[in-house]
Amino acid sequence: MEKKQIVVVLGCVLDESRVLLTQRSEPDLPAADRKWDLPGGKAEFGELTMDTVAREVFEETGLKVEPVEIVPYVHTNLWRYQEQLLHVILICYLCRPTGDVHCTKRLASEVRQLRWMDLRDIDMRKTLPGIKEFLGWVARNRLGIQVAEVGRHRSVYLECVKPELNVNKFYFVSDSPPSVSMDDRQQMLFDSDVPTENSLVMTRSWGRRGVAPRSVVEEYYSDQAVVRSLIKVLREREARGYVIVNSTIGQTFDDVYDSLMR
Repeated sequence: MEKKQIVVVLGCVLDESRVLLTQRSEPDLPAADRKWDLPGGKAEFGELTMDTVAREVFEETGLKVEPVEIVPYVHTNLWRYQEQLLHVILICYLCRPTGDVHCTKRLASEVRQLRWMDLRDIDMRKTLPGIKEFLGWVARNRLGIQVAEVGRHRSVYLECVKPELNVNKFYFVSDSPPSVSMDDRQQMLFDSDVPTENSLVMTRSWGRRGVAPRSVVEEYYSDQAVVRSLIKVLREREARGYVIVNSTIGQTFDDVYDSLMR
């Protein structure tokens, strides 16, 4: 198998608290396909990295930018293709748009879509490796976004009984990482991919009684984004006939919504 190493330069382009993201199209690499990324690309031989980021952002999005400063973090990824092992060294520049931010357009075939997202509302679990760390540094050090009220442990357990089908379905939603009890201690699930200390999570688990549940963890940089996700999921479950069995923030849907929106 061929081994290759490249340097990729990314641009964190900010418009107030919004950041420009690209959704990657990598059908030959399922681990990266449809994940969100910062615009950027490979540095050419002899090219200055500041020139690389300006060129690549324009080639992918049509937006002219000016690199302002380099993010003091370097990330490395190892991607395994069918006939190649690719070692990618990622560096990132904080960039200022010099063109019209309303005139971005998808120009590269490897980009499925472009989107401006408020940095506090991005689900970091849907981004490529390294993006969470780059954006986390920008959030803390340049936008002053601080995560507050970590570990509030808001959780709601719901059930939906369907006697005619002999089915008892459950749904659990929480703002804490999933864990299981082992030997009188809490063992984190997803040990290799736990949230960073600067992020908040929303955990969803669901299934049938007596069957191993499925779980999904979403990661955000603002409590408001977590609350919006909690309310959305709970309203969907309420509409489907679920009832609250246990909760740390209220025993009725109205009480839970009131508590979340305070």
